[in-house]
Amino acid sequence: MIAMGIGHAIIGVTLFHDTLVDMLREGLVGTVQPPGYRAEPDYDRIALFWLLIFSPVLSMLGQITSRAIARGDVGILKVVGWNLLAIGLAGTAVLPISGNPVLIVLGVLILAAASQVRAGKDPRRD
Repeated sequence: MIAMGIGHAIIGVTLFHDTLVDMLREGLVGTVQPPGYRAEPDYDRIALFWLLIFSPVLSMLGQITSRAIARGDVGILKVVGWNLLAIGLAGTAVLPISGNPVLIVLGVLILAAASQVRAGKDPRRD
C-alpha cells in the first residue's frame, strides 16, 4: 500500500504535470474549485488534487497495516481490510478503469493476513 501511495503521486504528477505547474505558478492555495463554482470546472485540477491527496492516505494505511501485523492486531487488520474491500468494490462498480480493483486485492490480502495472525502465523514470512 505504501508503494501504491507513492505510485499514485507519481501518476498524478506525470499525467497532470502541466496542470501542477500552472497551480504552483498561481500560488497553489485556492487553485482548485469544485464544480458549481465556475461556469466550466477545471477537471484536470480536480483529478490531480484527488490523486495527490489520496497518496499519503494509502501510505498511511500501509504503515498502519504493517504495524498491526507486527503487533498481531487482528481487529485493525479487519477494519482496514473490510474497508478497502468495500471501497474497492464500490469504486470499481462506478469507475472500473482505475486503481479501484487494486483496493479489492489489497482488502482480500489484508483479511487473509488477519486470518494468519489469528492462527499465530506471521503473514510477512509466507
